[in-house]
Amino acid sequence: MIDYQNIFQRNIEFWGEKVHNCLQQSTILIAGCGGLGSVVSQNLVRSGIGGLVLIDFDKIEYSNLNRQFLYNLDDIGKNKAIVTKQKLEKINPFCEITTIEERLSLETDLTKFKVSGFADCLDNYQSRYILESKLGKNFLVHGGVSRDFGQVTTIKKNKTKSLLDIFQGTKENKAKGISPQIVNIVGSIMADEIINCLIGKPKLLNKILVFELADYSIEFINLK
Repeated sequence: MIDYQNIFQRNIEFWGEKVHNCLQQSTILIAGCGGLGSVVSQNLVRSGIGGLVLIDFDKIEYSNLNRQFLYNLDDIGKNKAIVTKQKLEKINPFCEITTIEERLSLETDLTKFKVSGFADCLDNYQSRYILESKLGKNFLVHGGVSRDFGQVTTIKKNKTKSLLDIFQGTKENKAKGISPQIVNIVGSIMADEIINCLIGKPKLLNKILVFELADYSIEFINLK
């Protein structure tokens, strides 16, 4: 028999029963199961999140393996959302995980899922704007990476600027090179901010946290 208490004992010793119970009763929708999605989802199931909804239509390729940390050579050609679910269930079998194996679009119905918040782990702004349009009263933690640069912010309707307000007119970065380290850093911060939001203590409302590995610089940009 799997010992639930033993799996999460170190978490409970760190942040207490109240926070752990909050996580256990929460479900997060993760849009994108690539680099950031791999890190965010793994951090959340190891933290004891009660449920995840995973959205991704894409299949795993060799070029994903440098930064999409849940995958290995045995997974090539398989759907990312399905493989992510399988891997996460071996880490935390108590987390209820649902997959949506389709491209996120305006027609995608997310209303049937009772979630506490969204994680934007997508790789293009058009898809991010579509995700944001479905946000409702939930919070959204956005993360983006390019080369050795990354950013994280939290969006909440009527409390912050929208992603469209912040990034409208931003051109998609076509650079293909990317550091696995920045993906790990940004995804981990996203997971931490999701937990902050769940317990009512978000740190990135109306500000963007920006990382640059080239000189280890960290900057907060105020959005008010």
